[in-house]
Amino acid sequence: MRLRDENEALVARANLAQHEQQDLARLILDPRSRKRLTNMMERSEAFDHFKERSGLQSTVDNTAPLRTCLGRLFYELNITSMLDVPCGDGTWQHLIPGIANITYIGSDISVRALEHAKHRPENRRLGMEYMLFDAVHFPLKRAFDLVFFRGTIEQQRVQDSLTAILNFKSSGSKYFAASYWPESPQEANEAAYTLDHNGWYEPNLLLKPFNFPAPVTTCQNFASSEGKSVLGIWRIKDLPVTAKRVRAARPERHRRPQNSMFQLPRQVHLPLMQVPGTFAGVPGGQGFDVRRPLRQGHAAPQEVSLDDLFRTFGTALAPGRPRQGRGRGAADERADPFDGLFSDFLETKGPVSRGLPTRRSGLPTELFELPGFAPSSGFAPRIRR
Repeated sequence: MRLRDENEALVARANLAQHEQQDLARLILDPRSRKRLTNMMERSEAFDHFKERSGLQSTVDNTAPLRTCLGRLFYELNITSMLDVPCGDGTWQHLIPGIANITYIGSDISVRALEHAKHRPENRRLGMEYMLFDAVHFPLKRAFDLVFFRGTIEQQRVQDSLTAILNFKSSGSKYFAASYWPESPQEANEAAYTLDHNGWYEPNLLLKPFNFPAPVTTCQNFASSEGKSVLGIWRIKDLPVTAKRVRAARPERHRRPQNSMFQLPRQVHLPLMQVPGTFAGVPGGQGFDVRRPLRQGHAAPQEVSLDDLFRTFGTALAPGRPRQGRGRGAADERADPFDGLFSDFLETKGPVSRGLPTRRSGLPTELFELPGFAPSSGFAPRIRR
C-alpha cells in the first residue's frame, strides 16, 4: 500500500509537470506573452549580472537595523502576511523578529535566486514559500498586509516601477514598503525613464513622477547607508499611482536624441565606458562617465529564441530538482519531490493565510494589462549556455 501510494503521488506530480509545461509552451508561443517573458528574462539576467559585478547585496550584517525595524512594524501595524518582491536568495529574511508568526511569500524573476532561497534549511523550517512572479506582467490578486518592494525601483525604468505599484494597489493590499533616497534630486527620477537594464539610480519617491506622500514611518535601509537610503512604509491606498501616470511614463516619450551629449545626475549609475568591468558609484567603480554607458565587450541584443525561454523558465517546473550546493551527495539530496516555482497562487483571488498547501498548480493565464503599456527592451547579457 505504501508503494502504491508513492506511485500514485509520482504519477500525479508527473501529470502536473506535463500540464505546466503545456501552459508554459502556450505562453511562449503567444507573441504578446512571449514578449513579456522575454522582458522578464532580460531583466533577471541584467540583475544577476549587476550583482556579480557590483557586489551590492543584502547580507545578514548590513540588514541588521532594517530587521529590527521590520520586527517592530509587524507588531505596531498588525502585519500578518507579507509579499517580499524581489526576495533574492533569502539570506536574511528568516532573521526578522516575529517572522515565524507571519505568512511569508517570497517572489522573484530570478529562478537561480529562488532556488537558493527555497532550499535554505532555515527558510524551510519557517514554512517560507517562494514563487516565480513578476509584478510588471502578472496580476497580483491576493491582498497582503505588507508588500515589500525593496531594492527594485532603483534598477527599473520608471514605467515598470509605476506599473508594479499600480498592480499592488489593485490587489487591495494594505501597506507598501520601498527603499528610496530622500535627498536625491528630481533629475535622477527623470533620467530613469530610459534607464538601461544594467544601470541603477537613486530614486526619490517623494518627487515627480512618483509624488508619494510622506511615509507612515521609515526604517534604516542598510547598516552603512547613514540615512542616505531609507525604507519608507505607506498605505497603498494613499499612493497617487494611476494608469494615466503609467502611460505618461512610456520610455519613448522621454527618450533623448541619439548621440546627444548630456550631463547625467551623479545619482544615476551606469556601466563606465572608459573602465570596462566597473560601475560608477559602487565598490570597484572608478569615476563616472557622464555621457555614454559601457556597451563594448558584451553581445548586442538579439532575438530571444524559444529554446532560451524554455531553458530559463522550464527549470522552475522540473520535478525532483536537487538542492543547490556543492560537495559529495549534494546532487542526490532532494528537498521536495516536486517543488516547482511556477504557481497561480498570487494571480488567484482568495485569503492569504498560514498553512498554505505545498503545491498550487498552474501558470498565470492572465496578464496584467494596461492600455498603451508594452515591455521596454534594454541591454542585457545573453543567457549563459
